[in-house]
Amino acid sequence: MKTKILFSLCAVAASLLILSAAKARGMVAPQGQGNGPKISQTEMQALNNINSMTDPAAKLAAVDAFMKKYPKSGARLQLAERVAEDIARLKDATQAIALAEKAQTIFTTEPELGIIKTVTLDAYAGGNRVDDAFKMAAEILAKNPEDVHVLVLMTQTGTDEVKKKNPKYAPQSLQYGLKAIELIEANKKPANMDDASWAIHKSALPQLYEQTAILNLVAGNAAEAKQRLIKSTSLAPTEPSGFALLGLLLNDEYIQLAGGYKAMPEGKPKEEMLKRLEGLLDSVIDAYAHTVALATGRPGFEGMLKQVSDDLTSYYKYRHNQSTEGLQQLIDKYKAPGPAPANIPVTVLTTTPAPAATSDEAAPLDQDAISKPLPTYPDIARQANATGDVVVLVTVDETGNVIAAKAISGHPLLQSVSVTAARQAKFKPMKATGTLTYTFQ
Repeated sequence: MKTKILFSLCAVAASLLILSAAKARGMVAPQGQGNGPKISQTEMQALNNINSMTDPAAKLAAVDAFMKKYPKSGARLQLAERVAEDIARLKDATQAIALAEKAQTIFTTEPELGIIKTVTLDAYAGGNRVDDAFKMAAEILAKNPEDVHVLVLMTQTGTDEVKKKNPKYAPQSLQYGLKAIELIEANKKPANMDDASWAIHKSALPQLYEQTAILNLVAGNAAEAKQRLIKSTSLAPTEPSGFALLGLLLNDEYIQLAGGYKAMPEGKPKEEMLKRLEGLLDSVIDAYAHTVALATGRPGFEGMLKQVSDDLTSYYKYRHNQSTEGLQQLIDKYKAPGPAPANIPVTVLTTTPAPAATSDEAAPLDQDAISKPLPTYPDIARQANATGDVVVLVTVDETGNVIAAKAISGHPLLQSVSVTAARQAKFKPMKATGTLTYTFQ
């Protein structure tokens, strides 16, 4: 099933895993280094001089000179490690890329290049050199298909590109993500990775499930995306992002089903569809209640919290006879950390048909508006790639003021701001009920 929602992990949540080359690579020095060529006293002095240098570019130049003077030095691999760590610590991506590419011309053996190419890949990913990053990742994985660091990093990079509306690497990133999950769940720690670094990669599992959910959406597989988000929330029950994304996806499913509900003939199938719609709406409420409970008071979640709170209140009131009684208790229930349910709980209540239904008699009033302020584009809606038309049913009094406004169609993340804008509209003196349409692109 196609969906208009493309979820973003990085922008919505500040808790996404950021893997630095120095820590995430976690390479363990090969055994038997002590059996290599001995290091002379002059070599040791040169190495000490290099080690004392603080400028990364000057230090790499000194390494280059050392390697030319001592091409068979027993310290080559350790130097490659040290250079990689120095590059990984650089905050300037452009400088990191330049030094990493230079290092590839200095270190020429396979073990050395393996270390340098990995830090170069990290620099490419961090410096938005996406094509170069995926090209280098393919080279590394061709030799080691189970390089979990590369798989995790490129899954995240491909998902970030989806957020930027660049799906070029989505299929490849999805395969990388699936492989990374397989390796982590099987606890297949690479032989050359230390325990601390393996723990970092294992902690990426909830994000990997979120990211592969997003990538499944790009592939048009919403059902698989939903299951992966449910899995992600069960693995990270204190992170609000997964619940927000799950709520968005359930919202999208609800809207699509509600669109066909009204046209169904009376009978048992329609009754069953109503129950399904109610269940979906309750699932949205539950996911959003988790989000609000977990995001409240946490820096970086303010925009998401505001929009989700508005939608949560609106949906909860619809399901509870326009009352918010019990809503705060529902939110409070999820504030304490604990495992999320394997499936989103559903409570079926008797109610009226889907709130997306519109009035057949409502005529467009856009041309009659003297003033029609435009709504703001909520951050969470932009991050979720929510677009399209929102139709607001308004009632205008004899003075031309809007005295009532209600969204009757459109993406839920865009409805609240559209209603706010509609209430500010001004008409010529008239007494009417009709619609205003707001388009988000």
